[in-house]
Amino acid sequence: MHPLRAAAAEIVPAPSLEAVARERLLRLVIGLAFLHVVVAFGHLLNPLGWELNSPLTMLPDMPWSRIPAWTLATASAFFLFVLRLLLPRAPLRWAHPLGTFVSTLVVLNALGWFTLGVTPEKTVPVAFAVFGAGCLLFTTRSLVLVILVALTGWFWFARQAGFTDGWLYFGGVLVAACLLSLTFQRLHLQAIKQMLRTAEPISGRVVSPTVQDKPSAEQEERFRRWYEATFEGIAIHEKGVILEANQALATLLRTDVTALPGQNLLDWFTRASRDVIQESILLGNFRPFEAVARRPDKTELYVELFTKRLSYGGKDVVVTAFRDITERQRAAAALNAEQQRLQLQYRRQTALARLAVSIGEATEVARVLDCIAETAATILPVSGGACLLVHEQDQFALAASYIPRAGQTGFDATTQLARVADWIQSNREAFVASNISRDDPFEVNHPVSLITAYVGVPLLDGARLLGILFVLESDEPRHFKPDEMDFINELASRATMAIAKARLYEQLSEANLRLERQSALLLVQNEELALAKQAAEAASDAKSEFLARVSHELRTPMNGVIGMTDYLLTTELNVDQRESAEAVRASAERLLTQIDRILDFSRLETGDFTPGCVEFDVHDLVRALMAKADTARGHKPIALRSAVDDSVPHRMRGDFTALQCALWNLLDNAVRFTERGEIVLNAMCAEASAEKTTLQFTVRDSGCGLSAPARDRLFDPFAQADNSLARDHEGLGLGLAMTKRLVERMRGRIAVESTPGKGSTFSVAVPLEASKPVPAAAVT
Repeated sequence: MHPLRAAAAEIVPAPSLEAVARERLLRLVIGLAFLHVVVAFGHLLNPLGWELNSPLTMLPDMPWSRIPAWTLATASAFFLFVLRLLLPRAPLRWAHPLGTFVSTLVVLNALGWFTLGVTPEKTVPVAFAVFGAGCLLFTTRSLVLVILVALTGWFWFARQAGFTDGWLYFGGVLVAACLLSLTFQRLHLQAIKQMLRTAEPISGRVVSPTVQDKPSAEQEERFRRWYEATFEGIAIHEKGVILEANQALATLLRTDVTALPGQNLLDWFTRASRDVIQESILLGNFRPFEAVARRPDKTELYVELFTKRLSYGGKDVVVTAFRDITERQRAAAALNAEQQRLQLQYRRQTALARLAVSIGEATEVARVLDCIAETAATILPVSGGACLLVHEQDQFALAASYIPRAGQTGFDATTQLARVADWIQSNREAFVASNISRDDPFEVNHPVSLITAYVGVPLLDGARLLGILFVLESDEPRHFKPDEMDFINELASRATMAIAKARLYEQLSEANLRLERQSALLLVQNEELALAKQAAEAASDAKSEFLARVSHELRTPMNGVIGMTDYLLTTELNVDQRESAEAVRASAERLLTQIDRILDFSRLETGDFTPGCVEFDVHDLVRALMAKADTARGHKPIALRSAVDDSVPHRMRGDFTALQCALWNLLDNAVRFTERGEIVLNAMCAEASAEKTTLQFTVRDSGCGLSAPARDRLFDPFAQADNSLARDHEGLGLGLAMTKRLVERMRGRIAVESTPGKGSTFSVAVPLEASKPVPAAAVT
């Protein structure tokens, strides 16, 4: 039989450790599931009358300690059956974690079902469970986790029993079981790996080219077509000497297929790869590995090698498959370069973030600029260093510098970079020099030669030049990449922000000093204004007191005039005399009314008006006001109506005098400014609670109405809708001003709606207290 055909027939895909682990897991889970089913039936039947309790009875203080044992066993069995159904669908990489989980369940079952009596003899099942986990698990980390669970359970029960001799003895048994499980697990794992790596052919015999095994010509031709059509290069070699190879390998190595037999396999690889090939192939370690092959044209090729040993003609030969992984290596190199680029980008972004925080917190620009220069030199990185020149008063000054070799060489950045700084100032753009040893137009290496390449970036705040950031390279010429230029520009923008912030801070400090001076001046002016205000208030108080005294002095003789006029009207008078006396009396009453308003207004202004909270009847108040309005209308054709809503309580507590005065002022205005039509007074309950009730009074008339400008100054003192001397209506303009002040004293509100020619509507909302009922014992 052809050796390649024999190798192909004997190579069987070897299972992985994960596959073996999952197969054992399936068997263990189904066995545990049936064991719990048997335990559940045993608890239900209980033929011998044994007292079988749930392992949860060890926790008597827990609310779930009364769960029956058969219920717990049934639930565990159901969980294991579900786990058995899910295991074939789980990825192979979950075999070890799931094995750890199931082994932990086994140990917990042993701790729960076999330690109900808290006796040391029942620790033995825990030891057997740990040893079984060592046979099952393939990772030492998973086994150590199971051992920790077992030892923790033993320690808990032994502590409850007081660490007696029996518990200490069986603790030693458990420790010995743990050590044995670790040792057995290591040996078992090595044996399985060796079995999977060096599996013998299935036939178990040496294949010899006998007459009976010799294939037919048709079979040989079919196998030759398969052998030549494969995409991977294949070589058969003995002790490193190539016996046969296919066309795919010759194409891969760019040589003739007839030139390969008889050559040494190691000659086709680089010197660094020969040691790996000798260790892996010639010594029998048949794991896949990577190597670098060398073609006759001296070009290198990355390949992945797969090897298999077989017996041919009484000799042991090795079959090696070559797979081209050059593209994979290029992708890995590109990925590695991208990873390094991202790491460098992360370092740069982190440095920029720290600079942003420093700029936001620091007020000293020198420290921030030093940090920027150091960041440019270390993070970019450059060997020469970096420096910052600040432009002030049409000249450059060194603000920050991080040039490690400047002290040793005597390099002066301000002097040697002056010419390029002047060029950047004139052109307002960056300047990049990649190799100044070949071209140095600005003589930056004179008198001290230090720099091989540099970048200068202007710090522009709008059109104003704040400074220049220089990044210096001193080892060799350097072409700065676009991402490096972006980082340098970001550093330049941070430096611009820092310098602009520092100068803005100086301006703000100067502005604060000016504001402090102005504040001191304003304090003096405020004191003068306070004195002027006190003088004005004193004058206003004197005026109000004067009005109150004058009104009082005028009221006394007016009462005498009215009284004598009333007495005169009781005597016998002719018609002319009576009309004259009545006119005198009416004029005196109007004058007395105006004097009373002046007196009341002055009392309100000076604060002498004292509110009084009394109990009163709302319906009586409305009737009294309407009766007074009926007297005041005289012979005018005006209809007077009033309405009190049913929701309004009869008895309320509040400032009766202020409420009566405010409502009467509104009614008096309505009577005076209404020639014909109607006047309506309504009372309703706007809001009600257990303690307070808000009553809303509405006075509506059909008089002349008010314009918008008149409504704006309606409640001002001495304000009149018509200020001309020829106006038809009398008054001082104090009624509505007093009404507003009275309503506000009662913590109420007043509003007006008016249309010229159609009348006005005044609304007053006043909060009042509910009247307290009089106890029956107090009624006499």
